[in-house]
Amino acid sequence: MTVITLPDVQASLITKLKAATAVTSLLGGSTEIRELEWLGDKFVYPNVRVRVETFQRRDADCDIFNVVANVYVFGEDASSKRTNTIASAIYNLLDRTQLKDSVVTPVTRIKAVQYGADYIPDSGVWRAEIRLNFQEK
Repeated sequence: MTVITLPDVQASLITKLKAATAVTSLLGGSTEIRELEWLGDKFVYPNVRVRVETFQRRDADCDIFNVVANVYVFGEDASSKRTNTIASAIYNLLDRTQLKDSVVTPVTRIKAVQYGADYIPDSGVWRAEIRLNFQEK
């Protein structure tokens, strides 16, 4: 039995996003889809960052995990339109779907909630969020 970890789920989400032309075509490629915790010195906009917020075993003797993850879209345009458009493509890709690859087994349906972009004055960028709730089993 393979033990699934928080980094496995994060990597699977990033892989799924990088493989989706509906998303990468809006970004100009898949290079700027990374984990939120990436500490680079050069940021290209727009970009997408993924964070698994919580990863919790449902029962002590069970291989089912409850997962809450966030996908953030950052953009530096004059308006929030492009950032929200990219976030909508991600929402449409992930909402009511399953996550499955060679590491993560199928999950129950992902439930997604999209939040409109907020302007972050200190950084000069827009940030939209898609919150994901699902169970890995």
